[in-house]
Amino acid sequence: MKPRAFVQYLFFVLILCACTSLNAQIESGEIVLQSDSASAGDSAAAKKRSDPASQNAQLLLLGIDTFDKWDSSFVMVQRFNPTLFQAKPYVDLGTMASPQKPLWIQTGINPGFQSGLNPYPLQNKTPENFRFYKADIPWSRFYYSQGNGGVFAFNALHTQNISKTWNITAEYSSIQNADIYIESNQEHVHRGTALGSNYSGKNSRYKNQVIFIWNRARRLENRGLASDTVFFVPDDTSNIRIVGPYEPTSRTAKSFFGNTHHVLDHQYRLLNDKSLFLFHRFEYLKTRYEYQEDATVFSKYDSAFYGTNFIFNSGKFHDSTLWKELKNQVGISSYISNILFYRISFSADKIIYNTLYKTAADIMWNQSVQGQLLYTPHGRFQNRIQFKSAYYLSGYNQGDYLAEITANHKRIKTNFSFGLKSQQYQAPFFTQKFTGNYLMVRGNRPSISLNTISAGATYKLRNAKLSLKMDAGKVNNWIYLDTAGKFQQVANLGYFNASGEILLHWKSIHFDNQFHFQYQNQKAKIPYPVLSNLSALYFQKDIFKKAMLARIGLDAWYISGYTGYQYQPMNATFYPGKKQSGNYMWLDFYFSGEIKTVMMFIKLEHINQYLINYGFNNQYISAISYPTQPFRLRFGFIWRFYN
Repeated sequence: MKPRAFVQYLFFVLILCACTSLNAQIESGEIVLQSDSASAGDSAAAKKRSDPASQNAQLLLLGIDTFDKWDSSFVMVQRFNPTLFQAKPYVDLGTMASPQKPLWIQTGINPGFQSGLNPYPLQNKTPENFRFYKADIPWSRFYYSQGNGGVFAFNALHTQNISKTWNITAEYSSIQNADIYIESNQEHVHRGTALGSNYSGKNSRYKNQVIFIWNRARRLENRGLASDTVFFVPDDTSNIRIVGPYEPTSRTAKSFFGNTHHVLDHQYRLLNDKSLFLFHRFEYLKTRYEYQEDATVFSKYDSAFYGTNFIFNSGKFHDSTLWKELKNQVGISSYISNILFYRISFSADKIIYNTLYKTAADIMWNQSVQGQLLYTPHGRFQNRIQFKSAYYLSGYNQGDYLAEITANHKRIKTNFSFGLKSQQYQAPFFTQKFTGNYLMVRGNRPSISLNTISAGATYKLRNAKLSLKMDAGKVNNWIYLDTAGKFQQVANLGYFNASGEILLHWKSIHFDNQFHFQYQNQKAKIPYPVLSNLSALYFQKDIFKKAMLARIGLDAWYISGYTGYQYQPMNATFYPGKKQSGNYMWLDFYFSGEIKTVMMFIKLEHINQYLINYGFNNQYISAISYPTQPFRLRFGFIWRFYN
């Protein structure tokens, strides 16, 4: 284990030990946790072992203090990575947790400054996806998986309630892998750490929420395979090609990505008014990206890649770019009869941009007003109308605005949702200004504006569940990368997305299917696949006198054909190439089981490697010059601990 990895792991272990020690002190002291059904006289009784309920951190700030019950169903434990749980298409570098690019139109942009550089949008931890728990007893969950190619995945979660209204949660994840084709020449490590505390004082007079997020990724950037070789599968029964040998374009390049996002949100009830609060929110964001070539003398591949038009230093390469943002938000919030909540605030932000080649940092400012309103007619979040708004008065994002309304209505078997959104925002800073030794971006781009509409429905039956969500919109000045890797804007982009899920089961046979369909009118400039699909067919049954719940099944992923993407490691971007990708299916076969608090799996990935793919692409690439991984074996487990 590397020193940095050991330090992070030791830090996480110390956090768990501290939590356990504190829990022991509490159990012997005055604070006693009580379950909802326990009376004061029964408070000393042993707590029943159970999985904790949870709630999203952002919703807790909106006064939604109802917690979702733990999903006790047998989860898809073989899908060990967040990217494997959804059917939406994306491109990566062929290995788990490598840089990613979602291949669908995304309009969920937070208002305010955006650096625009995020190579791991599907992997990073964020305050938006952080969850707090209601744990009657301390609870921990550990996940571990490994397989061919030096792949190791580890995730640990610990949560406990210090008191009935104070929860602390810590989560750590680490994914490390090397490419099967070129082994350690594409070593990659991604780690994420999240620590959080959600506290409410006596009579809810004071509320406090603190979240610390760290994401780190280190890569040996081989810049793809030196030859124009893609993943080999058979052409026909008489021509089965041999895999390899493969040669990386670079053995000396490497990159580092760091993302930090800390949040402190606290509110204090004014006077004796039970519904009016004064709140303050502080956020600290830091994004850093480094790219370095350690070669003392450039090879022919290096010269072809970088060219001769250096900007600062001939024959040397070490880029470093940094963004920092400090956000201060102050305002009032109110809860009226547990039905209506609103939050009105003023925000003043400071933004810092610097690079290795600058003698002084650029400093920018933002001032904005923001508002939120949540109406729950019956005090239930499932039936709600929510409104969000923001307007930037001055600074870098002057003139940016957001107006969004969403509604949700839930009945016993059905759920309906609807949304409208209008937004204008400044083009991400990264697309307008970036400085490197061989790569520079300069531009004064017009703001991006969009208008969207969305709707969704879910219907549940005894043996089935059907869901569909659609969104459509028009975007002006959408930013994309052309085939030369340069940022461009398209004046009029229209799009339509439809995502759905079909769950069916009959006796012990289960079929789960997710799909994503998309259409947009700028396919030549923005080549996204039209269809992607994730299907699971499995047989599930209790065995060994019901001591184990066992599952045997098949997972199938499919993405329709599209123009493949190339990867530029100097600024961690994907741009369209000249080769076709997609129109390929991955098949995984697995066995999984659950015994009490342990779930385990063994999985054969890409079992169709040597099958003849009639009608499908027979030379599949993940990104151009980055083949998808071949057949391999993987196993892992999830283990839950109580107290």
